[in-house]
Amino acid sequence: MVFNIQIIYLDKMKMSSTHKKSIILSLVGSLVLVSIILIFNGLSTGVDADTGSASYSVTISNLEPSISDVKCCFRDTGGAYEDGNCYIEGEAWTPSEGTNYDMLCNFTVTDPNGYQDMADGWVNSTWYHEYVTWNSPLDMDVKYINSSCENLTGSGTGNTIIYECEFMDIKYWADGGEWSLLINSSDGIGFSIPYNANITVDNITTIWQTSSINFGSMSLGQNGSFGDLGNADVASITNNTGNTRISIEVNSVDQQMNCTVGDIVLTSIEYDGDSGGTMESACGQLTSSASWDTDCNAGEDVITLEDCTNTCPNLLSLDYTYWGITIPTSGVGGTCQVQVIFTATQSA
Repeated sequence: MVFNIQIIYLDKMKMSSTHKKSIILSLVGSLVLVSIILIFNGLSTGVDADTGSASYSVTISNLEPSISDVKCCFRDTGGAYEDGNCYIEGEAWTPSEGTNYDMLCNFTVTDPNGYQDMADGWVNSTWYHEYVTWNSPLDMDVKYINSSCENLTGSGTGNTIIYECEFMDIKYWADGGEWSLLINSSDGIGFSIPYNANITVDNITTIWQTSSINFGSMSLGQNGSFGDLGNADVASITNNTGNTRISIEVNSVDQQMNCTVGDIVLTSIEYDGDSGGTMESACGQLTSSASWDTDCNAGEDVITLEDCTNTCPNLLSLDYTYWGITIPTSGVGGTCQVQVIFTATQSA
């Protein structure tokens, strides 16, 4: 804005007082007008707006996931999981004799920050026996691990995710007793408190036994067997198909070996713990009692057989006994038979 101001020297001008007053008033009025114009021009240079915005922010702290609702289902390897074979913490499961098995466990993972928070996370689990700790070496007798459990939820809402962990081909001889399922989880930032669910695997005491012992065709007065005269060397195999250490007893349901003609006393059937022994040195004779001869097993009246361990040869726990028979010199003929029972009991 441009304006001119004239300065009038009143004392050097000759005019009437009335005229002087009009000039002064006119000057004052002009100054007031100029001030008003300046004020309005000053207001016109500001910012004029009727809306505004502000940005707010907050950081949510991470909370670790937690585990609950653990359930484990079992099946014979190659079979199917069935509801009747599913167990929760504190329950017990009985495996099948001589059959490896699988175990499928599912559980709920809860993440307070939302189930999506587990997208960068992981879950693993360890199945281990009370005899060892969770960080013991892997061992088919007492410890198995699944390092990558599966997220079954995929997409959804809320804070919960369903996971499952499967353990394949657990050996039938994995020790009976209390087992723990240790579950660890992470959302990629923090780790959950490890969760332990305890499920008991029942002890099973079973054996597989050679079904027949054939001494072959022998003549009166001979002993041993047709294939190895004079020696107790016909092998009988006992395999521990359970998951405990066992004691084996043997006895006959009959009092003698019945022949087509006549019979043979049980004590004519002899056995040894080692192959190649002679009939004269055989350590024991068969009777109708349920005891081995103490000379056959280092002073014990039974034969003991461990279950398999992590280094079990051929994944079988076998024991051999070797047998021979003495044929009387007269009074018998035809085919002779007797039934012998091998009995396994759990040993300390």
